[in-house]
Amino acid sequence: MAQGFRFNQLIYGTLVNGLSKTGETKVALELLKKIEGHSIKPNVVMYNTIIDNLCKNKLVADAYENEKHQPKGKMKEAKIVMAAMVKAGVKPNVVTYTILMNGYCLINEVKHAKYVFNSMVQNGIAPNVHCYTTMIDGFCKKQNDR
Repeated sequence: MAQGFRFNQLIYGTLVNGLSKTGETKVALELLKKIEGHSIKPNVVMYNTIIDNLCKNKLVADAYENEKHQPKGKMKEAKIVMAAMVKAGVKPNVVTYTILMNGYCLINEVKHAKYVFNSMVQNGIAPNVHCYTTMIDGFCKKQNDR
């Protein structure tokens, strides 16, 4: 606490969001670990922000020389973040699952998106309209690639 200013969950969430949007995923994850030491528990929104930005990296894959491998690597990293989220006791919600489904659909891995959808249902999370439209869009794009 510097000069009477106290960081809270909202401020840390904003920092996590900014870091992950600028590609500083490692720093954002380190911040999540650090804030637990300040008696602030990372929440689902903080994790969703990181996962979402990892999944959206497909949109900037053109910047990478090896475009085919980069997006899949980011999805692997997104899954690792989700596993860390669960390990930290933060339960994924419908937004978390939809973000992962969308990420897989972006890289034309609809089979993986369907697995995430089924896992969500098995974990007692009810799909919403965004889940269904994400899956429908993924299946339609997959069909168009044939």
